[in-house]
Amino acid sequence: MNDQSASTNADESAETTLSERFPAARRSEWRRETRAASETVGTALLIGMVLTSVVIISVAGAGVLQSLQTDIDQEETEVGVREVDSRLSSLAGGGATSAELSFSQESVQSVTVKNGSAGGAVHVSLNGGTCNVTLPMSSIRYDERGQTTVYEGGGIFRVSDGGLGVAVVSPPDITVEEGTVDITTLNLTSGVGSDRATVTKRGAFSATQSAEFEYELFNSADECRRPDNATIAVTSDYYRGWAKYLEQETGTTATVDPATSTAEVTLSSAALPESTNDSLNAVVNLSDPSIATVDRAQGTIEVDKNVSNQYTATARPLAEGVQVSSVKKFETNVAYRRPITVVFVFDESGSMNYDDDRGRYCTESYLNPINGPGNRWGQTNDPACTTRMDRAQDAAKAFVSLMNESRDRGGVVGFSSSEYTRYVTTPNGQYVTDEFGATGLNGSIDQLVTGGGTESATGLRRANVVHDLKGESAGQRIVILLSDGQDDSTAPDPLDEAEIAAENDITIHTVGFGDGADNATLESIADETGGTYSYAATDDDLDDVFTEVFATIAETDVIVNEPVTLDAGVGGKVFRPSLGGNADYVATAGGNVNVNDPTAPEFRFSMTADDGNIVEMNATTYDCEEYEVTGIVRENETSEDLVELRCAEIDESSATTIPPSNVSVYLDGDDAGPVINESSAWWDGDIRNDTFAQGDSDALVDATDTFTLASNQAVVVFEFGANDRAPKRLVMMYEIGISEDTATANVVNIDVTTADVDE
Repeated sequence: MNDQSASTNADESAETTLSERFPAARRSEWRRETRAASETVGTALLIGMVLTSVVIISVAGAGVLQSLQTDIDQEETEVGVREVDSRLSSLAGGGATSAELSFSQESVQSVTVKNGSAGGAVHVSLNGGTCNVTLPMSSIRYDERGQTTVYEGGGIFRVSDGGLGVAVVSPPDITVEEGTVDITTLNLTSGVGSDRATVTKRGAFSATQSAEFEYELFNSADECRRPDNATIAVTSDYYRGWAKYLEQETGTTATVDPATSTAEVTLSSAALPESTNDSLNAVVNLSDPSIATVDRAQGTIEVDKNVSNQYTATARPLAEGVQVSSVKKFETNVAYRRPITVVFVFDESGSMNYDDDRGRYCTESYLNPINGPGNRWGQTNDPACTTRMDRAQDAAKAFVSLMNESRDRGGVVGFSSSEYTRYVTTPNGQYVTDEFGATGLNGSIDQLVTGGGTESATGLRRANVVHDLKGESAGQRIVILLSDGQDDSTAPDPLDEAEIAAENDITIHTVGFGDGADNATLESIADETGGTYSYAATDDDLDDVFTEVFATIAETDVIVNEPVTLDAGVGGKVFRPSLGGNADYVATAGGNVNVNDPTAPEFRFSMTADDGNIVEMNATTYDCEEYEVTGIVRENETSEDLVELRCAEIDESSATTIPPSNVSVYLDGDDAGPVINESSAWWDGDIRNDTFAQGDSDALVDATDTFTLASNQAVVVFEFGANDRAPKRLVMMYEIGISEDTATANVVNIDVTTADVDE
């Protein structure tokens, strides 16, 4: 705009200004009174005074003035135009959707409508023109008996001296309240051609147009979200009257440009809402050293604008949270291993009736196993005669004594010649049981007998079936195969069944008993499934072998999550994390919860920080006195399932605070390489793709390995050393105050109303 005629004070003194006719203290009352001409005047005035919005009525169609009812009295020009004002305002900002307007034939000839390029406009610009919108504004001019009265922008103007004198009769709908601009304009696309018109509001279109204007004004440039200044300019044939009104409404000197028929005022930052002033509001840019001090060596952040502000500060873990864990072995402790289902597959051939100590068989002839233990033909009654089967049964029962009835299960298969290989059910008739006494698993072991040939393949086949029918999918599936001899020459190859077992995650541990065992075949069977092969020359060896097999099974790799507590210090106050669910079961140290419990709800911090407060996070690690098995199972690179453990009781005397040298702070634009190029343990989320979501729409790291954070965000990484595979760490997101990207000041709200007119 050209800043000519710097003030409207030069306008003719004969013009009656708004302040002269209506003192400031009575302006709101005067506005109400001037719009009481019809049943809709009160609503229109209320909307015009209260709503902080920019309203444009763009009317398209054959006629003019939709949703309105106006009867312009030829003798009461101002009263008639005020009626137009009230009804148009009711349509624009009220709940009316349609109305009718009637004129006398003489009045119609006196009405002139200017619209489109011939009409006026309201221009809103922010930050000296960085962001702009232009709102069309039509005028309705009524000439009667030498007097010209104009309705425009929700106001009424009286024109005299050929347009040089313009008085404000009723204030326009451009208001400024607490720094927020409210503009209401009307755009008509045709004149009045008949004595009656019906006006209908287009609600959906109006809402869309409103959103488009708001987006254009506030989102076309980031710096316009909280502008430093706002300029309101009105282009109109009656710009002199507009200049007077804008001065009085804003308290700011208006400038006029006769060449463009424009009056404008500029609101400085002092006149705008406090939310636009970044030195006073809660908007934070951690990369701005004038307001933020980020001590990367100490891992602390301070925001200070020297205006006694208070900021909300939050902290939360990224991705899977704390990644402070290691893979460890626990030996024989049933509480730390996965449950097992074990099937004993024992050789029942005749050679198992041999007493190695006495050097003879304990019966004169082989036993027939189908007749059961009560029909041992020719068996000696010598109590000193102990067969290989007796010793194998004792060793198996010793193994069972190490199992846990609350978690483990077991079954028995006996094999000899193919026709005699059998499932040995418990006395209760079960194939697999979690009851280990005489009526359960030990009772099945007691039923093993001897007699016949050797066919281990059939025994393994039945063991596979037992696991398929009764196996615990969440536990280890184990077979212990014991044999003291060679398979019959006509027997199938047991390696075929071993391959099937391996495909079904069944591990076979084999035991060769005595000098007649087929050790090579037994070893091959074990190797096929990842099990162990053992040889027992004597009964004493057999006891040791079964103990070692159990130790191998129980010696399970587990993922151990080490206890970690966090607290935040802000301005001398200590804040502790809150968990998003029941955490009564989570172990604590000094009243602070273990945030590294994999079963605990997600945690976060929420704090308040005054100007000049330092925000710091303290991390402490501990030893664990007692671990518990969780229901979380991870699969490693070799498809081995590892159970995760949680700490159920913390050793508080072992507290170790993480030093500042182990804390790193990253801001927007920093190189993320030192973090994302490190490997992650296979059981943790991938640091690049999971934690920072590189490549996703919400990624915190871009393709160049650079952090893309909001202005108020900082990524803070705590290092807890390393396990045997990757660093142990905690990655946190800090947010202090409001981001520059999301904070928008309420300077101008836009609400566009469009109406169609039919005559």
